[in-house]
Amino acid sequence: MKRALSLILMVMILIVSLPSAVMEETVETVLPEEEVVVVEAAEEEEIEVVAPPEEEDIEVVPAPVEDEEYEEVVAAPEETEEFSVEDGKLIAYNGVDETVVIPEEVTVIGEWAFAANYIVKTVVVPASVKAIEDFAFYGCENLESVEYAEGAEVEIGEHAFDGCVSLAVEEEPVEEEPVVEEPVEEEPVAEEPVEEEPVVEEAVEEEPAEEEPVEEEPVAEEPVEEEPAEEEPSEEQPAETADETTEESAEGSEDEDEEDEIIERVSRATLAITGQPVNYTGDIGETASFTVTVTATNPSYQWQYMTTTSTTWKDSTAAAAKTKTMTVGITAARDGQKYRCIITDANGNKVYSNAVKIVVAWTKFTTQPVNYTGTVGKNASFTVKTNKTSVTYQWQYKSTASDATWKDSTLTGYNTASFTPGITVGRHGYKYRCKVTDSEGHENFSDAATLYVKAYINTQPADAVAKIGDKATFTVDAVGKSLTYQWQYKKPDGAWTNSTATGATTKTMSI
Repeated sequence: MKRALSLILMVMILIVSLPSAVMEETVETVLPEEEVVVVEAAEEEEIEVVAPPEEEDIEVVPAPVEDEEYEEVVAAPEETEEFSVEDGKLIAYNGVDETVVIPEEVTVIGEWAFAANYIVKTVVVPASVKAIEDFAFYGCENLESVEYAEGAEVEIGEHAFDGCVSLAVEEEPVEEEPVVEEPVEEEPVAEEPVEEEPVVEEAVEEEPAEEEPVEEEPVAEEPVEEEPAEEEPSEEQPAETADETTEESAEGSEDEDEEDEIIERVSRATLAITGQPVNYTGDIGETASFTVTVTATNPSYQWQYMTTTSTTWKDSTAAAAKTKTMTVGITAARDGQKYRCIITDANGNKVYSNAVKIVVAWTKFTTQPVNYTGTVGKNASFTVKTNKTSVTYQWQYKSTASDATWKDSTLTGYNTASFTPGITVGRHGYKYRCKVTDSEGHENFSDAATLYVKAYINTQPADAVAKIGDKATFTVDAVGKSLTYQWQYKKPDGAWTNSTATGATTKTMSI
């Protein structure tokens, strides 16, 4: 016990004698016979000493102090993918680049993908991208340009670029708007809605049904040049007002112009034809209809027509001419007549539909030839009418009912709608018909009509000389339709009386 107390006292004395720096370090106590006691001590801490076996005095040697270098360990950030893409849809952009090239695997830039990104300035969109959803770039204040691949067709959400105050113009993909037969430069200034265009003397009813002088309708050659669109700026203000215009207000005007331009370009991108009209084939008397569908805000419609003899488009005044579905009656004169529609959105942007036409069905006969009975030496007359105007005619004939072959006639008028062959005894019973061919090569044949000669005697009966008791025979040769015969006789001083002898009702009578 005493020995243990002595040892504790010795250690305490040694600790007091060590400098304060050493007090914070590890104290190594070297014991004889390779027995070592390690004591860790610090200021104001208790020291536990394990006593060795009873031996000789123990020398306590402090462990050497070495300068240790401390390395600051910084945890490595977790790796984050620059683009988060799911099934071709870009969900989020996690990078910090000013110029961002969208990967080829992306087909849709999703909502909020770049929202509130204050770093990105330029976005390059590849041809693989087909749509940019609403709010995809919402609040990207420093976004200056969006570059699309050549020929790309991208559907842009209405609010895709809301809050992109540095974006001058969203660069639309090439050829987004189908323009048919009308140059884009003829479009009115976007600030002037088309509905303010003057209606140009559309007094005439839609193309007349039968007379069809459609070309007489007033030409409404898109008088957009008459709009005073560019005559409204501030130069009309009094001089003193112009002098008082501050630099700040000028800058504000420029900002408004840029915003208007952005609105115009975005609205133009949303104006597109999604369904084109198609040709209509029908019979005369039916109603043709043409329909166009678009994506646009408050679109207005104006259907136009062009006749087969004109090269000028004219506004239609039909009841349905200002709706998406145009209806017009089918007449012979409208066969091949073309129609198209001009669609205008609320900002004055225009697109033109494809041109389509009315096609009257295969030629039909509205008037058929009828049988004709006439006198030898006169002319017969056979006439046809069709539901088309652009047809050719060829009259044909058969000599007898048993003749199976139709032959082309070469008589005068054989290639007209009315055919007038001469009446001869030899043509009694001839059948005639007309072959018509339309502009597309379709052939059709009229009914057959028969030429009859009025009752005509070719050979008169001759006097008969016979002996008493013999028979006298009389024969007559006549032509005509459904001939009947009745022989008559008369005495030298009497009147003609119907005979009742054998054969009195035939062409040959014997008495």
